Amino acid sequence: MTTTQKQPDFSERASTLPEQNLWRSVVTQAVRDAFSNEQYHRWSAWAWFYGDTSDYRWTCQLAGIAADRLRQAMIETVFLNYLIQKGGF
Repeated sequence: MTTTQKQPDFSERASTLPEQNLWRSVVTQAVRDAFSNEQYHRWSAWAWFYGDTSDYRWTCQLAGIAADRLRQAMIETVFLNYLIQKGGF
């Protein structure tokens, strides 16, 4: 009698992998830096988001985040903040 062993589904575990959490922390820090009061950190973060480098895409992939969607969300957030500050929203 042969028993078929079920293969583990690692996709269920993907969100809890320590490596993925590490890369999500890297992206989270970049988002914080993008809205920092320190100009150098802000400029560096926005250059990273807008640069569309392989480093940016690779980091997002390892974090399990869609690079294009993250960039678009950042742009929309800045635009909404601008409208709110100008009283146009």
